[in-house]
Amino acid sequence: MIEAVYGQQVGGNLFHSFSQFNLTSTESASFRGPSSVQNILARVTGGSASQIDGLIRSEIPGANLFLLNPSGVMFGPNAKIDLSGALTVSTANCLLLADGGKFNSSIGGNDVLTSAAVSAFGFLSTTPSAVSFNQTQLTTQPGKDLTVIAGDISLTGANLNASGGHVSLFSAGSTGEISFDPAVPSSEFFNSTVTKFGALSVSKSSTVQTADQGKIVLRGGKLTVLNSKIAQNNTTTSPGGGISIEADSATVSNGATINSTTSSLGASGDIQLHTGSFELSNDGGIYSTSIGHGKAGDIFVTSDNITMQGSDPAGVKTGIFGFSLSAPGGNIQVSANNLLSISNVGLYGADISISGANGTISGVKLYSSTNQVSLSVGGVPIDNPGTGSDGGSSITSVNAGTGATSSGGVSVEFSLSVPVFSYSLFVTGALPFLIAPMPPDPSALTAVTANEGEFQALNGKMVLNSVGTSDSLTFSVDPQLKIKGAPVRLKHSKREH
Repeated sequence: MIEAVYGQQVGGNLFHSFSQFNLTSTESASFRGPSSVQNILARVTGGSASQIDGLIRSEIPGANLFLLNPSGVMFGPNAKIDLSGALTVSTANCLLLADGGKFNSSIGGNDVLTSAAVSAFGFLSTTPSAVSFNQTQLTTQPGKDLTVIAGDISLTGANLNASGGHVSLFSAGSTGEISFDPAVPSSEFFNSTVTKFGALSVSKSSTVQTADQGKIVLRGGKLTVLNSKIAQNNTTTSPGGGISIEADSATVSNGATINSTTSSLGASGDIQLHTGSFELSNDGGIYSTSIGHGKAGDIFVTSDNITMQGSDPAGVKTGIFGFSLSAPGGNIQVSANNLLSISNVGLYGADISISGANGTISGVKLYSSTNQVSLSVGGVPIDNPGTGSDGGSSITSVNAGTGATSSGGVSVEFSLSVPVFSYSLFVTGALPFLIAPMPPDPSALTAVTANEGEFQALNGKMVLNSVGTSDSLTFSVDPQLKIKGAPVRLKHSKREH
């Protein structure tokens, strides 16, 4: 038992110091104290990392635990927590309190112990120590937060579950202060003077999860999610907490998923991912899903460079999906400030907007429940590619450079995968495209007119190869129709027998 008399209580804060803090699988550490204690602040001063493979318990009702060890913290497979309050683990060098108080990680560090709440974490090392979870299963009480603020943070076969509270992981890679306000982790958590960030790794079937109005907030330099999941599930009538990720680079691959789901009347929370570079590959997926009556949340991916590379040519395993069984699907917005490279992926949702300064799009399976799709690569917008009961139209290739025009050799090829239905395509200027909604009469025919340069319509063979504005051809759209060429005008025309 770790009694309150072994530490120092100031108002609602109970301060403890340990030269070492280690637990084997058969050991436990139980904090005790009066019910007036709101926060337990425990520092480790001996200079060695804490190895925790046992139980950390607090018998103080509702008290939050702050565990501070600047030398690192390693959680093992038998580590457990039994707390009625929140858990915060950090390798910072000091805790800053809201009224100017300070609790240093080293003895004799000019502590100023007050009753104020923790307001920031201070890092003095240019290489902050790590926190690791190896096959660890940590679950807070319902509605209580789980926060890690450290150097590199890794989960290997581990599960961090906040049970409706917030999960916040911040990886620092330099000196600086990180503001802390658990009430608003989506904003205050990112107010820091840290200039460099560490690595965040979630691998080997690990899970970071919470529920209902709890939010998942991740901030790091290099984020890697492999064969694991980041999951938020809403079971209430209010909107879900959502997922917010900010990183210098992020990779979601090897079957990994980022998923926000609702199974009730409340909407699933939005997913917001802001990175310097983003890679989605090898059956990785971002999902906003409604399996109840609530709306699926929206998905926002913003990055300087985006690569989405699927291993399935059908584009149904890797991608971004805003699914809904009965309520409106989630909107999808993907924006690359520089390079956008997409191949063999699925983009399923309500309104879909994909843009990049330059790059390549190929083998994309599109489905928009609202019939609103906007694609733009290198100033070449491609709008409303249409939908259909089998999953909509499939873009087989779009290649363009910044400011490219038809005279610059842009090549655009569509494969309309909806059987027997007819579509309208309108092309002018620097290759803006419109594939309009499906005509009400599936047997309707379509007129194709070449209005500039060379145009080809291939239906198993070349059916038109002409230059000028007067040539036209009438044909019906079959499942494998491919349209390729310079600016053209393709529109729905009268029905012919």
